[in-house]
Amino acid sequence: MNHRRLVGIDLGIASAHTVRVLDGEGNPVAKRKAWPTVESLTEVETAALDGCPEGTSLDVVMESTGPAWLPIAVFFAARGHVVHRVSSAKAADLRRFLSRHTKTNGIDADTLARLPLFDHAGLQPLQLPGPERAALDRRVRACDRLTQLGAEHKVRIKDRVRQLMPMIPLTGDVGAADLAVLERWADPNALVKAGVKRLTAVIAKVSIPRLHGHLH
Repeated sequence: MNHRRLVGIDLGIASAHTVRVLDGEGNPVAKRKAWPTVESLTEVETAALDGCPEGTSLDVVMESTGPAWLPIAVFFAARGHVVHRVSSAKAADLRRFLSRHTKTNGIDADTLARLPLFDHAGLQPLQLPGPERAALDRRVRACDRLTQLGAEHKVRIKDRVRQLMPMIPLTGDVGAADLAVLERWADPNALVKAGVKRLTAVIAKVSIPRLHGHLH
């Protein structure tokens, strides 16, 4: 008796997830609708493992679309099952082939369940990050977002400055000295009144500490 269990889950957004369970030879074992709740997913797990020896591990396959995959992956991974998150392109290729031979409402879930049979080597088990890695990932994403926003703001600042002072020598990146000058004397009239001596002192005050930092 084939005790391998392949679980394909076609994720719904505002609707229930469609689930198909196959054995290791591709024969249907169970069909279910599931919601992202412990109770509903436990029912899917129970139906998939019905008749299997204790310790049987499920191969759970989902597409990597939207955020709906995460609670499903967390549930099954925590129960010791192997979770695969595949690209939509990989699933679409097999779906086109299978749709020639079968017409069912659950073709998407059935296709995902069959992927381990057709492309086992191409499936990589999903590794969910631990708390520390997840926290680092969030920080890296936040840093990247802030870096992009900073670059966009600098471009807008330079554009505004050029509107006021077309001949301003801001041709490269906006540095700390540029920002210090603009913060104090964005008005060209105020910049002229400040005088060369005061302007030079501000630029030196901002630039010298940064220069020392680069040297060290």
